[in-house]
Amino acid sequence: MSLLKKFGLLEGKNSKEVVHIFLDNKMFVVFIYFINIVEEKSNILNSEWIKYGFMDKQVLIERIRKNEFKQYFDIYYYGDNLKIETKIEYEKLYDIIK
Repeated sequence: MSLLKKFGLLEGKNSKEVVHIFLDNKMFVVFIYFINIVEEKSNILNSEWIKYGFMDKQVLIERIRKNEFKQYFDIYYYGDNLKIETKIEYEKLYDIIK
């Protein structure tokens, strides 16, 4: 419990309350790029890292398909298979999203 509190995922003194984290658009783009770097499988939906985005797979799919992210990556989604190809080099991503 104390570890969760130090990470900012838990609030309160006597009665604890879980803090629901929502990744803003910049953090979401960085998260997708991170998964694309570390994941060895081509299907992102089978990644162990998805849980660290603090969202359900269906929410991830809906969010990643929004037009506002088309400048960052191309997605290929077929039922239960999601493949992501990044458009921007990792080294240049910070300068573009800041």
